[in-house]
Amino acid sequence: MSEIVLYVTRQLKNAELVGTSMPVGIDNHVHKMMTMLNINYRNGQAVEIRGNEVRMVGIHGVAGIGKTTLAKFVYSQLYPPFEGCSYLGNIGEVLKTEPLEHLQSRLVSDLLKQEPKSVGSVKEGIDYIQHRFHGMRVLIVLDDVHGRDQLEAFAGKLSWFGLRSRIIVTTRNASLGYIPEMTAAYEVKPMEFDPSLCLFCRHALGESSPREGYEDLSKQIVDEIRGIPLVIEVLGSHLYRKQKETWDDTLHQLRKIPAGMAQKVLMTSYEDLDQGTKDIFLDIACFFIGRDQRIPFYMWEDCGFCPGRGVQSLLLTSLVKIGENNELSVYDLLRDLGLANCSRRRPS
Repeated sequence: MSEIVLYVTRQLKNAELVGTSMPVGIDNHVHKMMTMLNINYRNGQAVEIRGNEVRMVGIHGVAGIGKTTLAKFVYSQLYPPFEGCSYLGNIGEVLKTEPLEHLQSRLVSDLLKQEPKSVGSVKEGIDYIQHRFHGMRVLIVLDDVHGRDQLEAFAGKLSWFGLRSRIIVTTRNASLGYIPEMTAAYEVKPMEFDPSLCLFCRHALGESSPREGYEDLSKQIVDEIRGIPLVIEVLGSHLYRKQKETWDDTLHQLRKIPAGMAQKVLMTSYEDLDQGTKDIFLDIACFFIGRDQRIPFYMWEDCGFCPGRGVQSLLLTSLVKIGENNELSVYDLLRDLGLANCSRRRPS
């Protein structure tokens, strides 16, 4: 009976988390992460936590490489044996409008499964966390941590948490992997060619491999993208149901862009939007990340932007995501693209 309950609970939780189905090419990353976390992982399932130590593992890599996707998937596989779980997503973006105390309150609320606790200062939050959870087995994901001060506000010492706890930290700041409390650090490298091709074809053709007449063109485009999953997904979505001439033009443009210039690749999808949808995207990237998508709908309707169609277009092109709580989400690279284009907006 306990196995049935565990299975049902896992399936319900997976339904709640966005992007936790097995993404293309992530399996090898998951196995390496489970090893670093000292988790017995067999047949695609986390079987048991090994040892009694508390472990903190950092995931680092360039923007768009899949750090958050990996952390979400590992979290969705791990949570059942833990007494308290918390996934704090997009920390860097949240802290632009909220203080650290706000996120400390969310962490406490998640772990205790209760209404948010008021935290008067970062020090007060630290004191509460280290005294309240030192005997509790917890699973915590801290997504997009920018500096050591942020990390120390949530998990400054492994001793703050009970035996067999696990903390996962995603960051672009590789130096965080060398702090004393970090048990191990894992760098997410670009995707290999074959899974890159599979991911591209799923978004560009709705299939797992190139269809007849598109074999060479698909392979050449994927070769130019150089294994960045976000760029593969967005560019593939951009080419979906497009004429072959558009594919040829896209390949020609890619060959003129220096390696590593991911934002310029993403601009292809942005420039293809109509003006109203561009404005909706810019509003989301600049003002509404993490907000309920219904909040700006009335504003967009007053501006004549057709928000239902516009948001749907952004979802189909992978420029915007909608989370489990109806919140708008934009990857860091796309957010940066939006911020850079705000100055080009047409006058209201």
